[in-house]
Parts: sequence; structure tokens; C-alpha cells
Amino acid sequence: MQGKAEDAGGLTPAKDENEAMRKSGPKANAMFWLDGVLDGGSISKDRKKGLLLMMEQVYLRRLSRTARWRLPPKDAADVIEDYSQLLAIDPRPYETQCRDYGTPKHAVRQLTVPGEYARWLAVFFLLALCPLLPVVWLGLQFFNIWFAIPQACFLALLVVGAVLSAVWFRREGERYEELPPGLAPQLLLLLMLGTCVAFLAGICFSPALLELGTAYPDHRIGYVMYLLLCCICGFSGLVALVSLVRARLGDRRWTGVYVLGLTVLLVTLFLLSALSSMTLDGGELWWVPCARRMGIAAAAGLVGTGVALC
Repeated sequence: MQGKAEDAGGLTPAKDENEAMRKSGPKANAMFWLDGVLDGGSISKDRKKGLLLMMEQVYLRRLSRTARWRLPPKDAADVIEDYSQLLAIDPRPYETQCRDYGTPKHAVRQLTVPGEYARWLAVFFLLALCPLLPVVWLGLQFFNIWFAIPQACFLALLVVGAVLSAVWFRREGERYEELPPGLAPQLLLLLMLGTCVAFLAGICFSPALLELGTAYPDHRIGYVMYLLLCCICGFSGLVALVSLVRARLGDRRWTGVYVLGLTVLLVTLFLLSALSSMTLDGGELWWVPCARRMGIAAAAGLVGTGVALC
């Protein structure tokens, strides 16, 4: 009893402070937890605040992505704001927050309206098919699986992708005041790739320019050009898919990158189809129908990109 009394009466100021922190609320509890776990409290206060902010942001970052994917923009913003206020006073470890509030995915799923989410998934599926189908069709040719697709189908994919993305994201998307980081460089890169495809088309369609490559074996020139065009198709399709996801999670102007990537993909496919076709008609003007299709697709894609960026 005497020992206990001495212990009780001999509390150090540090212990008194820790005891007060236990009773002062969730943030103080988190600070006490950090004191006990991280070198016995030897780290600086700024470092503790940084760790608290990091613990808060892990849950909030994952919840934000899930909410923006599953919920309409206004509902997602409300949910993120509510949880931001809650986590600001409860910056505990991520696992503890998941135990008390449920995982971010589970928390957002409780607020999801099945009908609205199903409509978004249907729209996303249709928009994703527009670049996926041409890329898969081109990839099958590397395994000697080839079947003809009417050129009008490629144009239809561009029209569906541009119109549906504009209509949906104008109604369901969100436009920020500032231009999203990375959007302008990706647009510029895709424009450069489109210019490269146009240059290669000019070489292929002009016998005079094609004679510049007579110093190299013909089969080597054709194979290198084929691989280059295939790489442009694959890269443009990938950029289009990633931009579609980013348009849902953030600024709707990412649909401009989606439309431009789809445009570069389909214009490149028109050129590849013409170069690999065995039934070209028209004599010396065999290239005119292909150039016309490429021009129409490029013009329609640039218009769709401009509309998406507005």
C-alpha cells in the first residue's frame, strides 16, 4: 500500500501529461499512441502531426476514389466532405478506422444506388469497347487470326465514343476551375503521334517519297513501319482507357484526351488496313479512299476533342 501511494504521489509531469492526453479526445489519443510506439515519444511534434495527417489521408484517399467511381459527383463530394470532417478529429491508424467505420469500399457501397451505378457501368463498358475492340482486333493478327471489319464500323466507334462521352459527362461529370495536371502534355503527345501517322501516310501514298527508302530492303521498311503503327495504336488505346477512368474520378475534360486517343487509334488503323489490304482498287489512285476516311475521322475527332474540352 505504501509503495502504491508513493507511486501515485510520485507521478512525473510526463505521465500527468500522457494521462491528460488520454482523456482529451481522439486526436490526443492518437498522439499518445505515437508517443508510445515511435521511439517512446522522441520524435518531434511536427513529425507527429505529419504522421497523423498521413494516417488520416490513407483512409480518405481510398474512400475518395471509391466514392467518385460509384457515386454521382455531387453525392461523392458530400460523402468526402463528411468523412473529411470526421477523420480530422479521429486520425487513428488505417486498420483501426476500417474496423470502426468499415473499409472505404464497404462504406461507399452502403450509399450506392444500384440503378445509378448500373447505368454508369453500362456507359463505361460501351465507351471502353470503342478503343478496346480495334486494339484486340489488331492484336489477334499477331497470332494469325484475321477477319475483315467494315471501315464504317471504325467510324461508328469514333462517333459513339465522342457523342456518348460528351453527353454523359456533361450531365454527370464535374469540371474544375483549373486545368488538370498532365492533361495538356498528353493532348500534345497525341497530336504529335497523329502528325507522325499523317507523315507516314504521305510517304506511303507518294511514290516519289517512297523512293527515298530504296537504300534499305523493302521488306525491312514495311515491317518497321507496321510495328511502329501497331505501337501507336496500342499506346493511343491505352491512353484513351486511362483518360476515361480519370474523367470519372476527376475533371470531365479528360474525355478530350479519350476522344483524341480514340481518333489517333482509328486513323492509324485506317492506314494499316490500306497497307495490308490485298484488294486495293483504283489504280494509281488507290490511296484516295483511305486518305478520305483518314481525313474524315481526323476532322470528326478534333471537333469531338474540342467539344469535350469546353
